[in-house]
Amino acid sequence: MPIRIKSISAFPQDEEGLARRRAKVPPGTLEETTQVDFVGVRDAGVLLMDSHYNLALHEPFLVEAGLRSEDEGYDAVVVDTVTDIAVDALRSRLSIPVVGAGQTAYATALMLGRRFAILTRWERWRFLHDRSLDAYGFRDRCVAIRAPRLPAPLGDGLSGLNAAEAAARMEESDEYWDAFATEAEAVLAEGAEVIVLASMTMQRAADLLRARLEAPVIDPGPLALRTAESLVRLGLSHSKLAFMAPTLLHDDDFFALLGGA
Repeated sequence: MPIRIKSISAFPQDEEGLARRRAKVPPGTLEETTQVDFVGVRDAGVLLMDSHYNLALHEPFLVEAGLRSEDEGYDAVVVDTVTDIAVDALRSRLSIPVVGAGQTAYATALMLGRRFAILTRWERWRFLHDRSLDAYGFRDRCVAIRAPRLPAPLGDGLSGLNAAEAAARMEESDEYWDAFATEAEAVLAEGAEVIVLASMTMQRAADLLRARLEAPVIDPGPLALRTAESLVRLGLSHSKLAFMAPTLLHDDDFFALLGGA
């Protein structure tokens, strides 16, 4: 049974960025008949998503990228960010499964252990995960949210970059990865039993930590795609009792408001 999944990145993506997204899916993760189209949002001019203000400005562009997915023939949508922004809005508008990578990772962590910890790239992004934990009722099951302490020259060089660019800059430093492993070992000592990586392109971190830790390490990217594929194959989607469909559709008004086509 052929399946088409749209995976929406939270940021504009050039061909190099899209190739990086494709490379995060190890061979054999999905069935051969499953097609994933990785797309980015239009350039919203929003930089680091380091505040609720920037988050509110950014979210409509993810909604825009996903609204017509069902009409375009897709069987499922994955919101390709652990922040899960726009997931609820797209679930309300669409009947096909809409998978949030963060929710999927946290729920899976609680199948693999009793308590988990979140490792994010940057301390300023902690609020994004606090927001999700409160919404999903997982607060008391999360031991800690940690980010590696950045080497000073690296941290100072992030100004003016968007989140994807900042992440790529950080990953150039071996010191960054050593600091990442140190934080992972610390949260296990505090009682975490599963590690969730709070980014969609952290294959290097997943490989590094799995080689050094006894605890499971969840890479949300492949997991979200596999979950979307499984829901389609099982004939399951989100409940419209929980995510009620709008009485009237205003897609054209929404696109016009954003200045889109």
